[in-house]
Amino acid sequence: MNNDLTISLIIPVYNVEDFVGECLDSVIEQTYKKLEILIINDGSTDNSKKICESYKENDKRIQIINQKNGGLSAARNTGMKYATGNWIFFLDSDDVLERSALEKLVKLSIQEDSDIVISRSVKFKNISQIKKVKDERLKYKNCNTQESLDLYFYRKLSGYSWGKLIKKNLIDNGFKFPVGKLYEDVYTTPELFIKANQITITNILGVFYRQRNGSIVNSKFSTSKLDILEADKKWINYFQNNYKILNAVYSHSFFNIMDLITKFDKKQLGTYYNMLLKSLNVYAAIIVKNKDSKDKKGYVLAHLFLRFGTILLIFIHWLRKL
Repeated sequence: MNNDLTISLIIPVYNVEDFVGECLDSVIEQTYKKLEILIINDGSTDNSKKICESYKENDKRIQIINQKNGGLSAARNTGMKYATGNWIFFLDSDDVLERSALEKLVKLSIQEDSDIVISRSVKFKNISQIKKVKDERLKYKNCNTQESLDLYFYRKLSGYSWGKLIKKNLIDNGFKFPVGKLYEDVYTTPELFIKANQITITNILGVFYRQRNGSIVNSKFSTSKLDILEADKKWINYFQNNYKILNAVYSHSFFNIMDLITKFDKKQLGTYYNMLLKSLNVYAAIIVKNKDSKDKKGYVLAHLFLRFGTILLIFIHWLRKL
């Protein structure tokens, strides 16, 4: 393996003083040493900046770029401007890398000549929960664009930008995250798959993913939650002439709407409730017409919704509260 090849690690930082040290420890201790560590301080108002500066004093690979608070997408976009490595790897500043993750991912990327290598992740809440990972027999699958999009939109493949080793040339021609949007990865991950010639999915453990009460998935309803449906609409329009992928996108959006409408009650959703209900009916009807669907769960759920309607939604909402 050519150890002169560099990975640009892009780490957006915003008010994570309790976690950023654990994140940076996991980066510095990587067995793959040829790293360009780009910390984007996105206007932190706590001690995050000071903590990052203390790490920079002891590791010349670290660069700190300070900017006004613009959100995760803006910070990632800044990181990409400064990146000079052969690969890009996005890492959230409250997450932790498995010690040999990058070395294994680089080796597999070179071996398979893959544009993107997707690692697996493990959820955790406290650093004490992370145990030493036993080596597993390497497993991987190479996919083309069509296959990877199929897996992604049918919810069988992680869509997060983090945890993926990405050849830098994929982001060199105008690739950007949408500033001011939640679920920014839904806007961008399919774009990366479209640009890639080959994507490798592997069982290599890349990231320990921290679950926090303040994260997007655990927050209260706001209109920004609807950004995920805007992203789905983008891909519905894009794949109008690709019937197979289009059906997968409809399934993806159906489940995203189902998640919203059963997670939050009618009062919380307000005027958006009827809009979501109408879209749910439209996508469910499309799904049940696709008898060759690879998404059996979606096919069954769409049938149940068309038969029982809001009764099914109320039941699922009740189950989620248990």
